[in-house]
Amino acid sequence: MVYVPALDCVQLGTEDFAAWGTPVDPTVQLGLISDATIEPEIDVETLADLRGSLAPGYVAVLNAHRGGASVSGTCTYEDLPYWFDSLLMQATPSGGNPYTRLYNGQLDPTALTPNKTVRRLYTFIRGQANKVQRLSGAIVNELSIKMEANKPWTYTAKLIGKDVAGSALKSLGAALLTRGQTPIHSNSTQLFVNNITTDHIGDTEITTLWFSAELSIKNVAGLVNGMGSLTPKIYTDAKAEATLKIKADVNADSAAWMTAILATSVEQRKVRIVATSGANVVTLDFAGSFSGSPKLDADQDGVSALEFELDAIYNIHDLGNWFNASVINAIDVLD
Repeated sequence: MVYVPALDCVQLGTEDFAAWGTPVDPTVQLGLISDATIEPEIDVETLADLRGSLAPGYVAVLNAHRGGASVSGTCTYEDLPYWFDSLLMQATPSGGNPYTRLYNGQLDPTALTPNKTVRRLYTFIRGQANKVQRLSGAIVNELSIKMEANKPWTYTAKLIGKDVAGSALKSLGAALLTRGQTPIHSNSTQLFVNNITTDHIGDTEITTLWFSAELSIKNVAGLVNGMGSLTPKIYTDAKAEATLKIKADVNADSAAWMTAILATSVEQRKVRIVATSGANVVTLDFAGSFSGSPKLDADQDGVSALEFELDAIYNIHDLGNWFNASVINAIDVLD
């Protein structure tokens, strides 16, 4: 029998915080996934052995077992919280329908240790009947969101986890298999850029021509091995890394940014990106310093463009953080 990759699906189950890496049955099937890969990391060592032979070895040992995964697809108002809940923190929805989930860049190291009810931990599954792989203890470690003119937003997420094994798909109810998906689209996306200190974020919309943006966040989470266990015993976080790239037409707005960057002082901005579809809203707030020189001679469909990159920095004005986000949708509980 052969298996057709197009028949695969991706399912998630939320694990207990107190039992990281203990697999659970999936409760939701994700939609609009373009690719998903589970990658086991197995350390097998052939031991050195001086026994009068030129053979490569005689004894091998299994030292460690851990895993990772990568998944990419189209951003939707319904499913984006699954990734933010694991990358940043598990949000508590507020309000009635629509419901609002608020997210913040991680600051407090005491909240990041295992067994804290901050991050959502997953059993991550890809496959089809009789061909299923499972990553248990899965944590979103990196998330990149791309926005391009006249296209839906897309994302790539990278996860780390405790181990990889075979598994089984869950027969989910029809409602979970056919739940609605609303793509987040660039056609309904707005960009706001403001001074890092004096202005309020969201005060100044960029109504001149801009082409794309890309937000990348990496939590630099690590898996920690210890005595008495083949698989990692805990996970831990380190200082986050985050960037925001913007590509814009050469105009009054972008020229002012370029002039400021080429001056003799560090130039910083607060950036807000907002997308809407009916009552659904996604807001991304980012504070950063322009890093290096902009690309001055970029081309976009025959139009001269400038490309800028900002490195995240803590902002005491408005944000009280380096990154904030909110997602408003009709989902009261994430399955």
